[in-house]
Amino acid sequence: MVRTQIQLPEELYRKAKDIARDKEWTLTEVIRRGLEDFIDRYPKGQPRAIQPWSPPKSFDAGWKGLTDAQIKEALLDDMEPILSPVESKHAVD
Repeated sequence: MVRTQIQLPEELYRKAKDIARDKEWTLTEVIRRGLEDFIDRYPKGQPRAIQPWSPPKSFDAGWKGLTDAQIKEALLDDMEPILSPVESKHAVD
């Protein structure tokens, strides 16, 4: 076994602790099982399916009336100064 330390957002931590309590598992067991499930869903060497970009469902920053493509374009324009030329090229793909 490898021992590691991680940081979790408080809400994720609370939800994981709730699952641990309900299942009578340790938090370690919840995290281990979650990682095993995640790894099973993304086997090594299998290409990732590219999904069309869309903002997160809970995203509400005053963008009402704009299409997903318009939001993406505005976000990429804002990021342009911080992206290297290689990152910028891949960000648009």
